[in-house]
Amino acid sequence: MRNLVYKLSALCCDLREQVKLCHQQIDSRLYEKLPNLFNQIHVDNQEKLKMLIASGDNFPLMDCLSKEKHSLSELKNKVVILLISKPELLPIEKIFLLVHQTYDHPHQEKIGGSYVVLWVPLSSSHGWSHADKISFQFLSGSLPFWSLKQPGLLNSAVVNFIIQEWNFKEEAMMVVLDTNGMITNSNAMDMIWIWGAKAFPFSISREKELWEVEKWTLQLMIDGIDPLLTNWIEEGKNFCIFGSGNADWIRNFSSKIKEVSNTELQLEVIYVGWRSPTEKLQSILRIIEQENLCTYLTFTKIRFFWLRLESMKSLTSRQENNDDDMSKEILGLLEVDDSDDGWVLIGTGSLPGLIKLQGQKVTEFFDLFPVWAENLGTMGIVGAIKSALEPTLSTGPCDHAEILAFNEGLLKGPVFCAVCKRLKEKYVLYKCDATE
Repeated sequence: MRNLVYKLSALCCDLREQVKLCHQQIDSRLYEKLPNLFNQIHVDNQEKLKMLIASGDNFPLMDCLSKEKHSLSELKNKVVILLISKPELLPIEKIFLLVHQTYDHPHQEKIGGSYVVLWVPLSSSHGWSHADKISFQFLSGSLPFWSLKQPGLLNSAVVNFIIQEWNFKEEAMMVVLDTNGMITNSNAMDMIWIWGAKAFPFSISREKELWEVEKWTLQLMIDGIDPLLTNWIEEGKNFCIFGSGNADWIRNFSSKIKEVSNTELQLEVIYVGWRSPTEKLQSILRIIEQENLCTYLTFTKIRFFWLRLESMKSLTSRQENNDDDMSKEILGLLEVDDSDDGWVLIGTGSLPGLIKLQGQKVTEFFDLFPVWAENLGTMGIVGAIKSALEPTLSTGPCDHAEILAFNEGLLKGPVFCAVCKRLKEKYVLYKCDATE
């Protein structure tokens, strides 16, 4: 009997080694197939998703909220956004923004069920720890996304493929597959944080298309963050957004801006804090509310505002036709901290062109109000303030010409000469680009 036990034990050990070798060979072959598979054009996304999920389960997916099970076939003819992350996904404010931009965004209703966000959590260790499982269970009951039903069973070859071929480095990323399963964007996170559902189908070509028509406007900065602000933008109202960590400066600025706004000028004033959220910001928001100083974004929406700016900075650095002026403005705002000096941005709805005031310029803005207020009707608020704060460099004639690409609705405001700073006259040029 003892000999039989020894023989069976040895046989079991041999079989385990053989099974292990078989799994290694299967993983190796799967890893070799995946890169070629994703470079091939298919009639739909099914074969690629089946190979990626590599599950024997007929219903490997689930709706995180309802816990309803789903098959891969239900993703056919849909754009699939693979949200790849660690089990804890993202900091809570980023999760809120991601949900807002993908499922609560106003544009989402127009495209209905054309896309699905599929969460693919990957453990940061070789196996799923107890903490990983707790994080996944908690978040999977709170998100409006779909998810792998058992992410811990994801094939190790697939995990290695995502890490090595798709460059997953523990920072959450969103890989976009079109209806044919082709990768159209290796990471759509930035464009989704900026444009939300409006960025559908979330491809690189769509990203370029959106960015080429963007101008440095208030709409770009705050669109979709708050319904009230969105309405103000659509109504073409004048905006003043500002930030400061000095309560006395905020009190003084709010008092003066109310005096200005009580005249014929209609100016909506919104406080947006600064980039790094702190207890100090919470305190400033309480002061603004208690003293009724001005309109302000909530603590969470302030985080949305700055996260969007960070995404804009990241996106502009990748664009071939980069707008250097816009990049400088974005970078300048992101470098602002909670120092005593406040900053101010003024513009009108979706019209291009913003004017930034800081330090002594804020004082000049109020001192010169009688000067620039006279030009509001002809120049608009940005043009009027610029003409007052940045006087012309020359009183003589100037023949500097500039051809601006025209996009419907983007050149309604005044344009100023880069040389003499005076208001330009507008002409229309028709250009033929025929090549044959």
